[in-house]
Amino acid sequence: MDSRNQPARPRFSSASLKPAIFLAAACAIVIALFSLVDISRLTETLSRARPAPLLAAALLQVLSPLLRAARLRRILGGTPSLTRVFHIANTGNMVNSLAPLRAGEFCMTFLLSGDLRGGAGEALSKIFVDRVLDVVTVALVFIISALFLPGDMAAASGLRGAAAVCAAALPAAWLLLFLLSRFQNPTLRLLKLLVSPLRFLSWDSLESKLRSALNGLDILFRPRALLPLLGWSVIIWTVIAASYHFGMAALFPPPSPWAPVLAMCFTVVGLMTVAAPAGIGTTHGAIVIALSLFGVPVDQGLAFALLYHAMVVVLNVALGLIGAKCLGFRPGRLLRLSARRGADAPEQAGPR
Repeated sequence: MDSRNQPARPRFSSASLKPAIFLAAACAIVIALFSLVDISRLTETLSRARPAPLLAAALLQVLSPLLRAARLRRILGGTPSLTRVFHIANTGNMVNSLAPLRAGEFCMTFLLSGDLRGGAGEALSKIFVDRVLDVVTVALVFIISALFLPGDMAAASGLRGAAAVCAAALPAAWLLLFLLSRFQNPTLRLLKLLVSPLRFLSWDSLESKLRSALNGLDILFRPRALLPLLGWSVIIWTVIAASYHFGMAALFPPPSPWAPVLAMCFTVVGLMTVAAPAGIGTTHGAIVIALSLFGVPVDQGLAFALLYHAMVVVLNVALGLIGAKCLGFRPGRLLRLSARRGADAPEQAGPR
């Protein structure tokens, strides 16, 4: 039989391999966590959930994306409207909850591109700045919380050591970003030489994305623009930490005022490490580890992680569905768009 008439077999591409690895890692974490707990005690803890603190946590979780949309609109220069930015941000959160590899950022890039003079390149750079502010703020919160941990806490010295590393890394990273933004042409030329042996990389596409990100860094080095943004960021992450507190209080009294804060910081690290849909596995593992440092049993820590994570995902999807409806998009189309991981988004104009 002529092999030329046979349809080509689909190959397992590298684009499919990365999500598969992240999903496998997330599933492994979930299986490991459930193997460490008594299911009966876990369900008993969940059955004692009090609705009032859980409602407070949910309301704070609804408030946080509104505050984040206000900050993003400030980064965007005051346009488009707060309502539109709110819906776009919620739609991106929904996509992140349903697809791997932080696909929601590419979704937001597509949706914002038609509202900005610089198109998708400008949108991508502004979203990058938004995420940098989150990382910097959470790192500062972690450093402060580590300083106030109880002295008799078993892991206090190790956490303070990690905080010291963060304190040294932040100014170094800030200086690096400053140099990259000021000397982007020689930086990109050097990077092109380094990646040229990698035939599977498309330098033209990579260069445009890197240049967009570097152009957006300028706002980080203008104090009059940066300080209000940092103020917004502190408020945002204080609200999120409060939602952790109330979510925990729905099941058991928080063992320390710093336990919800540390759980939040660990969760952010987990989300950055393994980009699984909705942070499944990594969120649960990070929360359990953080609370175990305060003496919280694994079954109670996992019960809180399951309850809080479910609440956040449900709210993200609900707000995202509302946002997609108001923007005139079907969620299925956005998921297909994001599945391409932004490969074609920079060339397309988003809806106005």
